[in-house]
Amino acid sequence: MDLSRGRTRPAVLVGAALVALTACSGTVTPQDLVTRLADAPTPDDALVDTMTPDEMDPGSARRLGELDGVTFYAGSGSRDGQDVVCLVSVVEGDIPQDDAGAATCGLVTDLDDSDLPLSLLAPDGTRVTAVLVPDGLPTDTDLTRVTPNLAATVSRTP
Repeated sequence: MDLSRGRTRPAVLVGAALVALTACSGTVTPQDLVTRLADAPTPDDALVDTMTPDEMDPGSARRLGELDGVTFYAGSGSRDGQDVVCLVSVVEGDIPQDDAGAATCGLVTDLDDSDLPLSLLAPDGTRVTAVLVPDGLPTDTDLTRVTPNLAATVSRTP
């Protein structure tokens, strides 16, 4: 009886299973977390240079939406060779020089199971609390879900 073929099959099956697992557990990209980042840019996606964080590639900016006069953008870039995802909020002033904003960036590896928070208190009294939510994750019920990847609240004090 020839046993050599019987021993080869389990080894081949184990090898195939390892290849399949490796393919499924590939590197997570910013576009995997925030699908809007995979969309082609539009004129509405342009973000003023002064509002773009250093870690973010300006060409990656995508407008996520607006809530009560505050505009939100997501973008991607790198920090020390690792991919980051960024959230930017912009409160428009009466003139462009009066615009206020805040930005935060987080490593992609830290965001595959959590959100990216941002807070801003603008000079005009606008208070912004926002989170960039990776695809498929729930968010704080105290926040308004603006888009699938953005939840926020905006309040103003005179």
